[in-house]
Amino acid sequence: MFSKDTIQETFRHFFPDGHVLRIERESAGTINHTCKIHTATGTYILQEISRSVFGERIDALEYNYRLFLNEYEKCGAEKAGFDIPRWIPDKTGKMIYTDADGRHWRIYKYLQGKTFDLVSVPDKIELCANAVSSMHFLLSRITAVPREVIAHYHDIRHYINEFITVISVKKRDPECEETIEKNIQFMLNNCLFKRNGMIHGDTKIGNILYNPDTANVSFLDFDTFFYSSKLIDIGDSVRSVANEGGDIPDQVVGVCFDRLACIKFLRSYLSSPLCTLSSEEIAQLPYAIMRIPFELGLRFYTDYLKGNQYFTTAYEEQNLQRAKCQFKLYQDIEADRISLHMDNLATYEERK
Repeated sequence: MFSKDTIQETFRHFFPDGHVLRIERESAGTINHTCKIHTATGTYILQEISRSVFGERIDALEYNYRLFLNEYEKCGAEKAGFDIPRWIPDKTGKMIYTDADGRHWRIYKYLQGKTFDLVSVPDKIELCANAVSSMHFLLSRITAVPREVIAHYHDIRHYINEFITVISVKKRDPECEETIEKNIQFMLNNCLFKRNGMIHGDTKIGNILYNPDTANVSFLDFDTFFYSSKLIDIGDSVRSVANEGGDIPDQVVGVCFDRLACIKFLRSYLSSPLCTLSSEEIAQLPYAIMRIPFELGLRFYTDYLKGNQYFTTAYEEQNLQRAKCQFKLYQDIEADRISLHMDNLATYEERK
């Protein structure tokens, strides 16, 4: 984590006359380092953007955000149905500042509320689903192709190959190994989706903010825009909404697939007037719901084997425990796959 002096110096690059009153460390997120800055004129979120993840493509990160921001501003927050963090340009006009040590920074006004993983999720599932549907509608209006920010992002073929070829620096876990090897072919046969538009790329409930005072919803984390299938976003939302253990737990105790929460989310998304999923995509929804926890478990486990190079961790085996949690969720979903197919078919018939 960066020092107080570094934070103050960086803040002044965005606000030359600004004065920092108090700094709080924000623990959320597995990639970037984040802190909350209190000033006399307001509260801000300052992030050091991960150099290991985004360093070589930092210009693409800003390019994609500006693509989205342009469409969002034409639409307006009220019509869009959700708020967003507005990245504040530095004194040179850039939304991402690179300091003399090569660290990348951005800042935006603090948005009031709590992420959905910290509120009563069962009461907010429809709200969450409608927000994702609205996000997809807005993204569908963008005709430019986003630039690649994270190489091979959500490329399950790549993740599988990375696992197969990894030279482990850690002791391998037999349980994780069995789950991966047993399901690789199923993933390749059923869980590859047609790329047909720009998506958010990280619609977990930890990236969706709810303000109980205004009932406003806000999306966070605009680092992962890329050209793919909306099924990826839907699968990620369901993975986090329908896991009784929470968004990204690292304790298997409590991890359980909440089928009713899953169906509630899907019905809300599919019944939205903004939903544009085809019948083919609707038929693939159960596979999307299965894919993301398996894919994420595979990524956590591979990162653990490589020495925790990608995801930030608080202790040595945290990524291993995260992987076990995602694989447990995957196994629960797999056991319920036939029922999910029938429910989706019924929902599709209702839409017609």
